Amino acid sequence: MERRVADNAQKYFVTGVSMITSVGSVGKNVMAAEWTMQVSYKPFLIAVFVHERASTFKNIKESKEFGVNVASDDQTSLVNIAGGYSRTEIDKLKVKDAFKFIKSKHISAPIIAGCIINAECKLVAMKKLGDHTMIVGKVVSVIYNKTKKPLVYHAGRYNKIGSLIAP
Repeated sequence: MERRVADNAQKYFVTGVSMITSVGSVGKNVMAAEWTMQVSYKPFLIAVFVHERASTFKNIKESKEFGVNVASDDQTSLVNIAGGYSRTEIDKLKVKDAFKFIKSKHISAPIIAGCIINAECKLVAMKKLGDHTMIVGKVVSVIYNKTKKPLVYHAGRYNKIGSLIAP
């Protein structure tokens, strides 16, 4: 029997959610990104996949730096703001009482408070893959919060991580 891949099969992948921050000619910006991952230990590299039409893409290409802010499970409102609008529609970072910031040490882009991980990255590589571009950054500074849990995205919905499963 032949199995067919459903048109929406991609929505069944489980991903974390990050907010990518940047600064450039379009101003300070934040975008939500499911496709964000660590790709090397030494050096510590993070890849994020961004569409070339995105304001974040233009900012990173110009500034050669960006922030990766891994969302915690209590930041769904922030992720909805970051992912629900384009920078050309609104200045998302100025939405009243939404984003709180931590001062970056090595980049100009803001870092978002309350995340599990905040990584300051310097651009290493950009490579077009399909309809997005993989942007790889070297982590030059990172902070993390062991008390937070990640926001997880699956089948069009946000989820919390449940209890541990015994090995």
